[in-house]
Amino acid sequence: MLLARRLFLTTVCPLLALGLRAPPAHADQGAGANAEEKCLSAEVEGQKLQRKGRLLDARTRFEACSRASCPTEVIDYCAKWLVDVRALIPSVIVVVRDARGRDVPEARVFVDNGLAAGAGTGSAIELDPGKHAFRFEQPLGASVSQEILIREGDKARRLIVTLPNAVTPPARPPPSAAVYVLGALGVVGAGVFAYAGLRGLSDRSSFGCGTPAGCTGSHFDQVKTEYIVADIGLGVAIASFAAAAVLYFTRRPVERIEGAPVIGRAGGLIQF
Repeated sequence: MLLARRLFLTTVCPLLALGLRAPPAHADQGAGANAEEKCLSAEVEGQKLQRKGRLLDARTRFEACSRASCPTEVIDYCAKWLVDVRALIPSVIVVVRDARGRDVPEARVFVDNGLAAGAGTGSAIELDPGKHAFRFEQPLGASVSQEILIREGDKARRLIVTLPNAVTPPARPPPSAAVYVLGALGVVGAGVFAYAGLRGLSDRSSFGCGTPAGCTGSHFDQVKTEYIVADIGLGVAIASFAAAAVLYFTRRPVERIEGAPVIGRAGGLIQF
């Protein structure tokens, strides 16, 4: 019995243990091959992206193939390329100011139509080299747009942007003296029209000008004159009020913008 137990422990148990361990070994080999394939793919893609000038994406690929899970030879190459790419990635620091030279930290900065979060607070923005469309906006609506060439290796380039004040139409200036004079003349004309017209109607009735018999010559002339005066008063009133209205509503406020949009960098300014 003792001999049978010893034989079981020395022969059967190791075989069973080997059989139980075999599947995980194959699984580990498959996972290792897949990880190595991803490392090689990241290495190749990183080189292609770097040649195309897409340094930010190339950096991501080289970071992936520099991990400890990748083959040693791949890590060595990717780590070297990662250092090179990091040195080539340009960055800009945006300084946004208003027309009085005060910082505008709440300004929004757009790069290629995308909002660059935190760009107006002094944080550096990393970009791929090449031309980029910048747009700078302040809360009140004033904005400046400019296409800027970003060069490889140009680190912490300062873009100093001065935004114009928002154009706020000022209150209309007070009416000129001519408006008041024409208004007063219109009131006088309206008063003459009312008085002469009513007087003419009254005399026409009292003189019997509206009856078949009619009125005498002197009475007729008097009523006619009163009607003519009323018509003149009405004409003066209409013309005066119309002229006063034109002068009042065509007052043109003077729009004023303090400062001019300027963008530049240390060593030079570009004004537009």
